[in-house]
Amino acid sequence: MSLAEFCDVIGVRNVGKTTKMNAQPYELKALFTSLCSKDPKDIHRGKISSILFPHIRYFAYYIARGVLARDNTSNISGPDIAILAAALLGDNTYNIGALIARRLVANSGKGPHFGGIYATLILERLERTVRADDAPFPFISFDLTAMKRHEFVTRTSEFGNLVYIMRFGEFTTREIRLPAPLLFDHVSRNGWSFTAIELDEFVIQQRFHNPVEGVAPEEEEPEEIPPPHEEPVAQWGEGPSSWGGEPSSWEDSRTSVYAPKAPHDPWTYQYYPGAGGSSWGPQ
Repeated sequence: MSLAEFCDVIGVRNVGKTTKMNAQPYELKALFTSLCSKDPKDIHRGKISSILFPHIRYFAYYIARGVLARDNTSNISGPDIAILAAALLGDNTYNIGALIARRLVANSGKGPHFGGIYATLILERLERTVRADDAPFPFISFDLTAMKRHEFVTRTSEFGNLVYIMRFGEFTTREIRLPAPLLFDHVSRNGWSFTAIELDEFVIQQRFHNPVEGVAPEEEEPEEIPPPHEEPVAQWGEGPSSWGGEPSSWEDSRTSVYAPKAPHDPWTYQYYPGAGGSSWGPQ
């Protein structure tokens, strides 16, 4: 089967370099670095777990096992980053079909073969049937159990309460509950990278803001507003003060406490320019 036909079978474009990638090119190393901590010493030996943004890190795990059919999903390889470059930047420098084909050839002589989806697609194109003695591939997915095993989320995480683990070097970690749209917004921050110190500043600053800002609110049924309560009119000589017609000091105090001039919003943080802060918050 030609490369062009193989690309058509698996649904990728037949464009880019087809030569073997013997070493990790500089531009791919630079892209991987931009996905990790801004502090170079925190990038731990090309580990997928060094990627900070959860959706990119999850996609990198999927590329390793689901696209390139690799058994080792801890370290990131040049072909992994080349596919990330195509997805994130539209960079078609390297032919994805050729990268996958070379990996399948390598897998055929190196133990378990993790490429059942490609075998299925090729059999369908060639209009062949599976032999009766062929062993079926087990179905493997990057589910919540696998996410915990990879320390993607904490062991106590569950759907609706996912606590994501970020790594800054070999020993430093931070945890944050997902979703966190203000933190993981590469457009507003012009990149996918930050340091542990910047993350700590962000978390402290967001304590003065709505923690779910940026998340679409769920629709709630409108609540019925009860009719206004009418207080009985006090007769002369009754009420808080019967000594005269003027309100007492107790009534003045009650008015100042329970009737503020403007409604109080507990989620609003009064930001004063020049009073400190970081570039993460509102300017």
